[in-house]
Amino acid sequence: MAGVKEIYANDITITTNKLGAGGFGLVFEAKWRNRKVAAKKLIITSEENAELNKELDNLSRLRHANIVEFFGKTMIDSEFHIIMEYADCGSLDYYLHDEKSRLKNMTYLALHNLMFQCAQAVKYLHNQNPIVLHRDLKPNNLLLFDDYRTLKICDFGTVREIASKMTSSVGTPAYIAPEVLEGKIYTEKCDVYSFGIILWEVMSRKKPFHHLENRNALAINNLSTRGERPKLDAIKDYKNKKTIQCLVEQCWNQNPNRRPTMQMLSLFFSFDYFAMKPLPRTSKEDYQYRTNN
Repeated sequence: MAGVKEIYANDITITTNKLGAGGFGLVFEAKWRNRKVAAKKLIITSEENAELNKELDNLSRLRHANIVEFFGKTMIDSEFHIIMEYADCGSLDYYLHDEKSRLKNMTYLALHNLMFQCAQAVKYLHNQNPIVLHRDLKPNNLLLFDDYRTLKICDFGTVREIASKMTSSVGTPAYIAPEVLEGKIYTEKCDVYSFGIILWEVMSRKKPFHHLENRNALAINNLSTRGERPKLDAIKDYKNKKTIQCLVEQCWNQNPNRRPTMQMLSLFFSFDYFAMKPLPRTSKEDYQYRTNN
């Protein structure tokens, strides 16, 4: 691709259906070429615009089945918009924690498969030259498609960094590696830390540090930098609970050099560790209609 695609404003219809909000701005449902898309509105300066365009050129070259597709950019009413793939099943966060969620009935195999897809996507980013770091892995940035069977990551790389300059937002504390909280450089092992927290959350169905009376950023930051983590016993009683606990502990190790690589994690999740054989294709029933175990 020669560069990021310019989309004509007249070809986009923005609805009033707000899909999300954060430090970057707002995301709305939109229509483009007779298909639903997500339109992410950013309020940026001309200097940031040039930097953002450069990064979007790079990100538009990324192609992976588990990365949300980026269609292009447009200016609507003098406001910068990024046009991306629409997640018809919402975010992993919503379906992990919403009381009406159908994901509560997912089998272990289905959850394992979603984490495999996440690992595959982040491995792909880390294998780029130069490397692409996600920097904000969390369930809100993991979107679900295909009747909850496909997971895709979004909001990765420096696009979010540029957007965050206009706010005091620096990420979601529970998922940030302790070395980043201490002001050290962000590396691929910081993404691995975030992956470990997400794995714990998926396998426990609880918010990180849910046991705290006050889950404010300062309290979580202090715990994280002291080496404290969510309680491993909260992971549900799957047959390989001890294996999951061990893997989570490795991912969120205080020493980033002792954390596994995404290559290793992707390999682990490519197998069904009940049987030590390649992971089979999951069925629709695994995701919606059977019991947890």
